[in-house]
This record gives sequence, structure tokens and C-alpha cells, in this order.
Amino acid sequence: MKILHTADLHLGRFYKGELPREISSLRREELWKSFTNTINYIEKNNIEVFLICGDIYEREFFTLADMLRFSELINSLKNTYTFIVGGNHDYIDENSLLYKVDFNEKVHIFKGSEYFDIDELNLRVHGISWNRQFDFSADLNFEIDKSKTNILMLHGTVGGRSHFPLDLKAINSYEFDYIALGHIHLSQRIQENCYYCGCPEALSFSETGGKGFIVVELDKGVRKVEFIENSIRNYNEIFLDIEEDMSIGAILEKFHLLLRDKEDDLNRIVVRGNHNRPGYVAEVLKGQKDYFYIEIIDELSLSIPLKELYRANSDNIIGRYIELAKDDEKLLSVGLRALLEAKDED
Repeated sequence: MKILHTADLHLGRFYKGELPREISSLRREELWKSFTNTINYIEKNNIEVFLICGDIYEREFFTLADMLRFSELINSLKNTYTFIVGGNHDYIDENSLLYKVDFNEKVHIFKGSEYFDIDELNLRVHGISWNRQFDFSADLNFEIDKSKTNILMLHGTVGGRSHFPLDLKAINSYEFDYIALGHIHLSQRIQENCYYCGCPEALSFSETGGKGFIVVELDKGVRKVEFIENSIRNYNEIFLDIEEDMSIGAILEKFHLLLRDKEDDLNRIVVRGNHNRPGYVAEVLKGQKDYFYIEIIDELSLSIPLKELYRANSDNIIGRYIELAKDDEKLLSVGLRALLEAKDED
């Protein structure tokens, strides 16, 4: 049996000032494109079971038109059984948009803790939609059928204390064949039969690296687990280390080399080291327009010798600032940068 495990799509997400408006709008649509690519993968690879483990959409921003778009994509899967649990961003109640549209008979939505049997596959899928009131010590009561393949779907935090903490020790006593988790955006193996799939598209610079989904082959237990990278763009954090004697040409050469093959990604460049005109270096780097998105974090320090700088400015505000801030290296560097750049502008 082939299963595709995904979660944390966050369809409808607004980037709330994190990105420029035009980039934000494009990324919002690319989340849909990424999900469409997942649907296409399912069709092309004869996936029998599709697990979506919560946070499909941003409840605050998602509209009925969005949900109709989602249902059209899901309903296009004629040969795949789809199972959905709610997460903290798309928690399920009587007002959930999931109940405002029609899904085909192969789509199953978990309202709370329950299970669905698929006789054709000799499969039982258990699930608990996100519920901060659920108590694993008192409320856990799965009905395992050992003649079937048993899968569990959850959205929460293994070993955590908030956002639906999951008690894996209690869960393991039921001997599930596979446990599909959502909520953590990093794909990771928790144990041989338990995985977080991560998010299919990174949502911020805290989520660097390739993203995608997990494909599982089950045959009396886990036979194979494969992470499929399927993201449209990655978020990258890159460190550009500068030596004080580097020319602007040499800095740009190193900059472009670090960004090779990342032209279409979202890139954060952290610029470190020393230079006699750090502000100018940062402005030059911000002006590089051959990339989808670049964010410059300027951590350069001023490299001009302090004694030489004081001799040249002992009778003006720069000299007086050096006298006042000389015992605080960080304050001295930041303040001198601002004063020298203001002087250059004059």
C-alpha cells in the first residue's frame, strides 16, 4: 500500500509585512501551486492513501471560494482515499469551511477521535483532530483491528506541553503500523513507524532547506519511507564573510558565487566582517536585482583604526563620540558607522 503523508500547507497565508506586497501575493499563490503539484504526484504514482495532518489552511483568511478550490483538487483524485484531521490553524467545529462544500465518497474528515475502515484496502485509519482539551491519560481509546493495517493521524507536539501535546508512550501501546504527524514544519523521524512530514513549502527564514512530503510503503508494517522534495522555492540563510581589504568587485564576486543556483529562492544574506565603508557595502549588495528575493542583514563592523580616526576628528562630533563611547566596543562601532555615513552624505 502506497501512502502520501503531508501537513501544514497553510493555504491562504498572508505574510503580514514579512515580504514585499508583490512577493507576498506570489508566494500565497505558489502555496496553491505546490499543493496542485502534490495532487499531480499522487495521480502519476498510483498513491492509494492521502493523509493530510492538519493546518491545511489559515482559518482567519480562507474564504468559501478558497475551500471550493481545495475541494475541486481533492475530488479530482478518483482512485485515492483522502483523510483529513484539523490542526490549530484550521480547527474543526460546526462552522468549519470543510463542511460547507461537497467532497466525494473517498474523502474522510475527522471531527474528533474516530476511525474509518476501507475494506478494499483492508485498512483502518484512526485520527484525532486538533483538540487542546484532549487528555491522553483519560481519553485515549483506539479500537485496533489487528487483521487490518492501522494508521494514526495527529496534529500536535510529541513530548510537548502545549499545542496538543502527544503522549507517544501511550500511543505505542496500540501498535500502529504507521503514525502520521503534523504541526512541526521540519520533516523528521520520531521512531521507525512515526514521522513528521514537515511543511510542503517553507513559510519563513526559520524554515530553511528543502521541503516536500513523505511517501510510505506499508506491507505488514513500514516497508519504506521516502522524503520527496517538492517545494517551488526554498528559504536560504547565507553568511557572506568579508575581509577588510576586499574590494567591492571581490565582494560582489563572492556574493554571486554564494547565490549560484539560488536565483529563484528567497535569500537572506548575513554580511559579517570588517570594512572601512560597511554601509556602502550593504547598499551595493541590496542593489543586486538578478534574484527573486534578497534580504541583507548588515553585521559589518567599521575597520578604520580608532587612533587615526580620532586624530582626524578630535575637534568635531566624531571625536567627541569616540571619547564618550570608547569603553563600549559595540556602541562605538554602531555609532561611528552612523556618524561617518551621515558625514559622507553631507
